[in-house]
Order: sequence, then C-alpha cells, then structure tokens
Amino acid sequence: MVSALKYRSVSKKFSALRCVGTTVFLGAMTLLSACSTMNSPPPAMGSSTIPDVARVTATVTTPKVAKHFSMTGRISVRVDDRLDSAKIVWERTQDGERLKFFTPFGSQLAEVASDKDGATTMTQGNVTVAADSISELTKSLLGVSLVTDEIARWVQGDGLTENKSFDFASADGTVWSVTAEKFELASSASRHRFVSRLSATKGGTRVRLVVDEWKAL
Repeated sequence: MVSALKYRSVSKKFSALRCVGTTVFLGAMTLLSACSTMNSPPPAMGSSTIPDVARVTATVTTPKVAKHFSMTGRISVRVDDRLDSAKIVWERTQDGERLKFFTPFGSQLAEVASDKDGATTMTQGNVTVAADSISELTKSLLGVSLVTDEIARWVQGDGLTENKSFDFASADGTVWSVTAEKFELASSASRHRFVSRLSATKGGTRVRLVVDEWKAL
C-alpha cells in the first residue's frame, strides 16, 4: 500500500515537471519565432513595398521640352573672318518672343521682338526696323540667320546627347552640326533640362551659346 502511494506521488511529480518543461519549450519556440520575424530581410527590390528605383529615376530624368521659357547667357557668332559676341537675354511667352543683346559692359546693342501676331521688329537706339522674321533680323545684326524655334529645342537638349554631334536640316535647307555640352536640370523637381554650352556649325559659320540661367515659364 505504501509502495503504491509512493509510486502515485512520484508519477504526479513527473507529470507536473513534464508539463512545466513543455510550457517552457513552447514559450522558447514562440520567442525564437518572433526574433526570426524581426530579423527577416527586407523585401526584394521591385516588390510592392519598395518602389522600383530605376523606374522612378527614368521618370524624373525624362526631358520635357518647354514652349515658353526665359534664358540669359552669352552668344558668339563667327562667319568666316567676322566675329560678333554679346550677352543675350531671351524670353519666349504666349504673347511673343524677345531677344536683347548687350555688350560685355552691359550697354544694350539691340532688341529683337516678335508678337503673337507675327509682327517682328528690331530696335537699335532710337531706330526701329521691321522685318518678316527674327532670322532676317539676326542676319543683319550677327551675320547669320538664326531660326529661334530650332535653337529653343537645341538649348533644351531635344534630340541631342552630351558631347556628341548631330546633324539637323534647317528651314532653309542647310544642315547644322550641333553639339551640346553638360545637361543640367532646371530645378531638382523639374523634368526640364538645358545645356550649359551649345555649338552649331555649317560651312564657315559657327555659333556658340553659353547658358548662364534657364527657366521654364
């Protein structure tokens, strides 16, 4: 009788210890599972929780060509042995286009303007002359016909790659060889870009443009 009581007492103690051990084991496994979840690696690139960096970059850097803008810079034109240079302030808006040319010392040389109806004039001092186009006036002022629609696109790098020359057929049938140097974003949040330096050549004519400031309007 005593042996049976001792056996039942020992059996109860063993069962209690086994239950405690099982509880401790399960608690340890739960803790390890939680730690494993906390230390799990982040989702792979391209997953739904992390944006695709390449796609975002491509969206930001895809250039957008502005129809209206303002620009300041310097222009030089060499036609055979003739060389002209000036500071330039250029603005294109929905109301028209205006180019102002200045000497290196800041004195205004001329102002070429064209309104939305196509009326085009050039003012030098107190003298104003009219013409059919801006290119006609730049011919008399700088010695070369400049088509501003073309230059507006080149200044924004449209169809160009940095430090490579590309040929463009002009409206008069001649071909310009154009090279752009150093593209820059107009602002950190902008898709507009512009070139720091631009050169265009055809035959004995070379036009160089240095862009100091450019802003989409």
